[in-house]
Amino acid sequence: TWITNASTGNLRIGANVTNVTFFPTTQAPGITVQPAAKVTVLAGQRATLRVSAAGGTPLSYQWYAGNAGDMSAPVAGATSAVFTTPVLNASTVYWVKVSNGLGSVNSTAVQVVVAGTPSLTYTVTYNGNGSTGGAAPTDGNSYLSGATVTVLGNTGGLVKTSSTFAGWNSAANGSGASYTAGSTFAMASLPVVLYAQWTPDSVPPPVGALAMHLHYPFDAGTGTLVEDRGTAGFNHSVTVAAPQWTAQGKYGAGWGPADMVSSTPRVQPSNAGDLNFNPRANAFTIATWVRVGTTAVAGYRTIFDKTEGSNRQMRMWAPGSWSRMTAYVGNALVTLTLPNGAVLNDGQWHLFSLVNYNDNGTWRFRLYYDGGVAFAQGVSGTGGVTNGMLSLGDTAVGGNPWRGNLDDVRIYGRALSQAEIGQLYAGTIDQPATATYAVTYNGNGATSGTVPPSQTKTQDMALTLATNSGNLVRTGYTFAGWNTAADGSGTSYQEKSAYTANAAAQLYASWTAVAVVSDLLLYFPLDAGAGTLVEDHAVAGADHSATVAAPQWTAQGKYGAGWGPADTVSSTPRVQPSNAGDLNFNPRANAFTIATWVRVGTTAMAGYRTIFDKTEGSNRQLRLWAPGSWSRMTAYVGNALVTLTLPNGAVLNDGQWHLFSLVNYNDNGTWRFRLYYDGGVAFAQGVSGTGGVTNGILSLGDTAVGGNSWRGNLDDVRIYNRALSQAEIGQLHAGTLDGLVVQGVAQ
Repeated sequence: TWITNASTGNLRIGANVTNVTFFPTTQAPGITVQPAAKVTVLAGQRATLRVSAAGGTPLSYQWYAGNAGDMSAPVAGATSAVFTTPVLNASTVYWVKVSNGLGSVNSTAVQVVVAGTPSLTYTVTYNGNGSTGGAAPTDGNSYLSGATVTVLGNTGGLVKTSSTFAGWNSAANGSGASYTAGSTFAMASLPVVLYAQWTPDSVPPPVGALAMHLHYPFDAGTGTLVEDRGTAGFNHSVTVAAPQWTAQGKYGAGWGPADMVSSTPRVQPSNAGDLNFNPRANAFTIATWVRVGTTAVAGYRTIFDKTEGSNRQMRMWAPGSWSRMTAYVGNALVTLTLPNGAVLNDGQWHLFSLVNYNDNGTWRFRLYYDGGVAFAQGVSGTGGVTNGMLSLGDTAVGGNPWRGNLDDVRIYGRALSQAEIGQLYAGTIDQPATATYAVTYNGNGATSGTVPPSQTKTQDMALTLATNSGNLVRTGYTFAGWNTAADGSGTSYQEKSAYTANAAAQLYASWTAVAVVSDLLLYFPLDAGAGTLVEDHAVAGADHSATVAAPQWTAQGKYGAGWGPADTVSSTPRVQPSNAGDLNFNPRANAFTIATWVRVGTTAMAGYRTIFDKTEGSNRQLRLWAPGSWSRMTAYVGNALVTLTLPNGAVLNDGQWHLFSLVNYNDNGTWRFRLYYDGGVAFAQGVSGTGGVTNGILSLGDTAVGGNSWRGNLDDVRIYNRALSQAEIGQLHAGTLDGLVVQGVAQ
């Protein structure tokens, strides 16, 4: 059966047909194996990329440079399933298009990373930015620089009290680029954080039984903003041009002069329309703590006032004496003489509460002192509602300021009972939840390790920031603390430093690029934890990365993952580094150091157990092995042999990690070698042999010919083209020499 350009059918042999194109009834192409997502090469090398596809033949291939789908840069001659790149000195991206007569399909992109060049993909994270509920959405994608990012919506249901979600912005304060759900932007060459934006509600939510219309806790302790934490009314937060804060408030910080006798700065709440109570129609409570120093001068000292013309809707003041307090409600007045000869200017905190309530059809008000036992009472006046501005710390027109401090000012849209005034005085009623802020961490390009858990910052309390507890590592860099910006342009914080801002924060790991150790020829950190590739992270020598057909990884290495069986007693798979010509040391001409961590389980059988070997015929250039006992270690250098008995009756099969280092060095014209154990205090020494150079292959975990495998694990294998000193062996044992990745310490 064939498909023609007109119909599908059977053609009779000998039929006369013209202008017909035939296609076999096959399928459009499909990719069965995508190219590797990421390939790493050294500068000056090439990468080989592969794709597997199925479909009607013939299949045609065309490779392109750039993001998947970008056909602006086809690679000339790259028209097969296997593509070898040109020599690379900078990281780049490739993809392939596979076609036949029925269609085409695009592969995913391949990142070809040249070691030491920046990452090619970046992440987008979302921050709740002060949210009080819900969760920020998560974008699990990694984006190439310039790729199109589609902004997510508020899929996690983020909410913020008395505010409405208003999209995202690249800056927490809204000064950056704004985005809505579904909008797009081009990915930058660094991670991006999008912060939720919030618009204060213009209409208050319904008043709850205990909800506060206004609550000034005065806990900021600094700045010009007096923040309203009330949840039932409008947002009455306000900026004061000349603020005064005291560190010693009733609860946390407070408001007013530190000397407790000077004038208190006036605070006039914004958006105060919901505070226009009618004294004969609305129940309300206004309560505040006050403190006056002993030398404060008496006079007309106003705590709060809401007056328009001659209509004094509500006012509370000390009328020329510190032993009395007076209040208006709707022009009706009461005066309370403090009980038992008490005075206000005693330097202590006192609570005053003005309560308006309906007493079986008659509107009354009470002025309570402290816990509510002492109070004065009157019938609420007929002044009605006034739109005059509410002032705290002075009258509405000014000139009669309070002297001393205020704290924890509250306005309820209901009348608190006498018992509740007692609870308010005791600090046990309707205490709003303290504001908290999420502090999260981002690895910012880390190649291994985990970020610390998120932390919670409590309002006005310093938070001790996390350490690098998850051992974040980035190849070629040292960890340098945290920063509020991925590119390091924000505020920097050291580990365990104090974070004091009352704001959510995402902190990025800071990395300091360091010079790569030029004398480290081979470095197998053995941190992959999976796969067949044992990667060489050193860049001074050849690339000794090797593929092992039957790998075994252990999750519990000395640093991160490690090599060998999880049971720590079975045979260790042999690793034979590739391109090992630069490891052909002459024992009587070249200084070198070979160091590795080993671990052996307690039930491992002793025998001829080889850690590494470089032998050709009878020329044992380098070898390190346990010779039939776990209490000894033997080494060859140029056919010369030393045996080290472990100190203090130690044995290797104790299930712990131990460091062995073989060092060849010139001792004033005589070539010697040392076999160090752990930190270098214990060692055996000999004169280097005359075996000369051998081209025999280097083997880790067994001899070159096999059959004498190590039992247990290996980790952090290093070969230097110089002799480490005894002190440096100690540093290597302590993990402070060159760091745990290829990092530079001046040698």
